[in-house]
Amino acid sequence: MVFIFGGAAQSGPGAGTAHGRYLSDMWAWDGLAWRAVPPAPADLVPAGLVGAFTAYDPDHKRILLLGGQDQPRQPYLHQLWSWAGGRWTRLPDAPPSVNLLGGAMAYDPAGHDLVVVTMPSTFAWGGDPTGVLMDTWLYDGSRWRVANPAHKVPYYPTAMVFDSSSRHVLLSHPTRDATQVWSWDGRDWTVTAESISSNVALVDGGDLGILAMDQGNPLSRPGQPRTVFRLQGGHWSAAGPVTAGPATVTAPTYDQHRTELVAFSDIWSADGSGQTTSDDTWTWTLAAGWTKHTGSTVTKLPVPWLAPTQSADYDGHLSPGDVHEIPVSIAPGETLVLHFRWGHAGDKLQFWQTKQAGTTTPQQWATFLDTSSNHDDSMYLGPSVDGINGFGVEVVPGTDYLVISDVESPPNEWWHLTIDRYKG
Repeated sequence: MVFIFGGAAQSGPGAGTAHGRYLSDMWAWDGLAWRAVPPAPADLVPAGLVGAFTAYDPDHKRILLLGGQDQPRQPYLHQLWSWAGGRWTRLPDAPPSVNLLGGAMAYDPAGHDLVVVTMPSTFAWGGDPTGVLMDTWLYDGSRWRVANPAHKVPYYPTAMVFDSSSRHVLLSHPTRDATQVWSWDGRDWTVTAESISSNVALVDGGDLGILAMDQGNPLSRPGQPRTVFRLQGGHWSAAGPVTAGPATVTAPTYDQHRTELVAFSDIWSADGSGQTTSDDTWTWTLAAGWTKHTGSTVTKLPVPWLAPTQSADYDGHLSPGDVHEIPVSIAPGETLVLHFRWGHAGDKLQFWQTKQAGTTTPQQWATFLDTSSNHDDSMYLGPSVDGINGFGVEVVPGTDYLVISDVESPPNEWWHLTIDRYKG
């Protein structure tokens, strides 16, 4: 059975507030609709969370849930919980030195360990993750220990799964041109021989073996073909018919009982001016491809359907190591939508927001967009857009500085920025 836990309220009590917006609801997919799982007493349930890691532990027939945030802009929790037999159980917390700001995890039945790939303990939010090598932590059911592999996975993994054919844990790592697949044998990480041409996340496909989902793009139009790849004999190939799927594939999971992939929610941009999110559920089967199960709620994210009250354009050129600052004032009740364009897909510019002009230490910057996989993108900036599907940054009214830096691209890279202002 497929479960959903946690999330953020987009409407109703608590939505858009600093507290109470993160949910501890749990839902189960019955093949046609989501059914609420009866709640347990509050002290026996994890806090409402976003951004937690999950994995299935077949040794103990339980779901594991690690970390996550229970409030916006607060440190990630180190709590580890298990779900089995209809109840939650608190397990030993991860050590404080485990940095759960980003990463992935999977259970390794071969080594009987939970394998967690995390940011290094020295990394802080706002730092530049470029070139960061990630730590590997193991939990054997009673104690946590840090591994010391000869090779470390670079930032950032999109998913981890156990491959029963090789008896290794596999990890997907997007690069400039493709997605690398790394393999953990219980002692070390190695890059497998064959990459995948798309930006994908790995999924345990049960009898189908390991699958890889083209993750899509929340700024793409709906109705685009969405490929599913299958690993057979060490090689990746398209699986089943290539059909129109979700614009953004979110947390796909394989339902072995119904032999289908399940992905909840979708995010898209019909005209490029803003995002729409829905509670549609998408399923995929090897025989039929993608099928949409229409949800009840469609929410347009703030402001882009209105005419902006003011627009401003900026452009310029950067070479590696260059930094350009733009002062941006934000009035109470105002939201900004920033539209970026730059030279070529794969060029690595970064855009940052900071309160202090002349900031040159990356750890002092709050990064919110890395352009390495596209050549145009949009971002919300304002007092009430925190965490809008990963494309919003909440700031208080006043003056911020938009910082554009060139990390890895050809000399004299061009960029263009349009800032649209909206009231309300």
